[in-house]
Amino acid sequence: MNWYKEAIKYPKPKNNLSWRDMWFSPDGILYSIFPFIIHDDWVDNFEDFLMGKYNIEQPVDMHILDADWIRFRGGTTINIEVSVFSRKIIKNLENILFQNQKDILLDNKIQLESTKGEVVIFTWGEFIQSGLSLFDFMSEKKSNR
Repeated sequence: MNWYKEAIKYPKPKNNLSWRDMWFSPDGILYSIFPFIIHDDWVDNFEDFLMGKYNIEQPVDMHILDADWIRFRGGTTINIEVSVFSRKIIKNLENILFQNQKDILLDNKIQLESTKGEVVIFTWGEFIQSGLSLFDFMSEKKSNR
C-alpha cells in the first residue's frame, strides 16, 4: 500500500482561520481549500471522504451546503454561504468565529447569505456590541430592513 496516496485522500483540518477560502464542517472543523483555487475543486478532490464521513449524497458539490457545511471566503469583506439561516448552522458559525475572534477586526464587514436568497451584511463590531447571539442578531437585522 502506498501510504502517501492513502494520506492525500483526507483533508487536513486547520486550527484557525486563514484568510484564504475555507470550508467549515457541521462539527466545527475548519478546512482550507488550498492548494485548490475554488471550493468545488476541493469538494471534488475529497468526495470519497465527504461521502464516507459526512454521508453527503452525490453530486457532493451540489449537496454539501444542504449537509450543514459552511463556505467561507476571506478577505476585506468576509463572505459566508450557508444553505439556510437555521439555529444549528448559525450556532456552529458563531462558535467558529468566536474561537477565532483574535483574527477578526471590529470593522471587518461580514456578508452572510443563504442559498435561499437571504442576505445579511454587518460588521464584526456591530455584532459584538449587540450582545446577542449571532442567530438573534441576524434575525433582528433582517427584520429591520
